[in-house]
Amino acid sequence: MPSLALASVARGPFSCGPKGGESVPITKRLPQKKVEDLARIRDWLAQSTFAVFTDYRGLTVQEMTQLRRQLRSAGVELHVVKNTLTGLAARDLGITDLDGWLVGPTALAFTTQEDVAAAAKALTEATRAFRVLALKGGLLQRRPISVEQIQRIAELPPRPVLISQVIGTMQAPMANLVGVLSATLRSLVYVLEARRRQLAGEAEARGWQVIIAAAGGAAHLA
Repeated sequence: MPSLALASVARGPFSCGPKGGESVPITKRLPQKKVEDLARIRDWLAQSTFAVFTDYRGLTVQEMTQLRRQLRSAGVELHVVKNTLTGLAARDLGITDLDGWLVGPTALAFTTQEDVAAAAKALTEATRAFRVLALKGGLLQRRPISVEQIQRIAELPPRPVLISQVIGTMQAPMANLVGVLSATLRSLVYVLEARRRQLAGEAEARGWQVIIAAAGGAAHLA
């Protein structure tokens, strides 16, 4: 039996309330096989950085095998799941608002990699290669996202490119700041040099005045 201890599920269709109105841990009321499946789905959702619920209705066994192979090459796993167990696993992780997606045949596609754009692109390409495959919705860091958002993620550049672009936008202001600081420092140097020359000129003029006065000339000290 898996070591995972699922929390008690709130009162609802998958919990019961014995004496005192206390809820019963769902794992105590499920067959062993379903407890293991529930733990497995929970682990998939917990470990995933990006997950998508798909409707595979109409795919043959051979096509499903090809689809799994194609997605696996992009770091995406695909598993057929039970809707009720998936809902329970998601709820245990604090994930809500999935009821609209957990209807009909459901296969969970997910990746644990950080390049979620590559995973989203692989899934959108799969819907073109296997036209009966449909995306229902997904999770990004356990937050529900729509099919439209999945498609927008698929249009992003690969993660290394995206990071370099972000760094570039961060470096541009820094370069501008360095330029401003350099210009300011140069201006300050020019100002200080001009002031030095002014003071030097004033000192020289004052020195001449002292010399002239000491010599008994017409000039007087300022």
